[in-house]
Amino acid sequence: MAALIRAAGALLGALALGCAGTSPVSSEVIPGSVVHVERIAVSPLLVDTHARRVEPDAAEIIASRLVEALAAQSEIAYVGPDEVGLWLSQRGLSVRDSDPQRLGGELAHAFGADAVLFGVVRGYSARIGGPHGATRPAAVWFDLELRAPDGTRLWTGTYHEQQKSLSEDLLSLPLAWQRGFEWLDAPELTEYGSRELVRQLVEECRRWK
Repeated sequence: MAALIRAAGALLGALALGCAGTSPVSSEVIPGSVVHVERIAVSPLLVDTHARRVEPDAAEIIASRLVEALAAQSEIAYVGPDEVGLWLSQRGLSVRDSDPQRLGGELAHAFGADAVLFGVVRGYSARIGGPHGATRPAAVWFDLELRAPDGTRLWTGTYHEQQKSLSEDLLSLPLAWQRGFEWLDAPELTEYGSRELVRQLVEECRRWK
């Protein structure tokens, strides 16, 4: 039995190394764009008007998980999307209809933000069924974009995951192992994606200091 467990562990390790490129989380630094970032304003998330499936509370759930992930770290201060959204609405400004450069300048002046984090929800559907027997796995997809107050793009991040069975995607074995071979619901997927994207964002901002 011990030999079997060791063999399974070795297989998982090999698969983990082999599927680094299959992660549902990805980010990119825009070449030549470096800004010292100590405080960000988180814009209310938008929903892609062309998205095929986005549940009504998706933007609020994703925003709340992003805030939780930001609150769990101590390197970057932030202003949450509720406060930012209220400030914008009081001035007749909307994220969808306003130029990022104008929003960046306004939020930098109002909150002392070094950058603004924008987000777009591309897809969000809940799991149908339970953690051990889902008839429709959950799916979550959202993009983030960090911009300087002048509108310059600094960093982008994407979380896009449609949970699949191991028979459909064997390379998902390490991630499935971490999750106890359970089907996660959409808020749980969102928590994972938000945590990983914030971690990557913080690591990049650390390099800019």
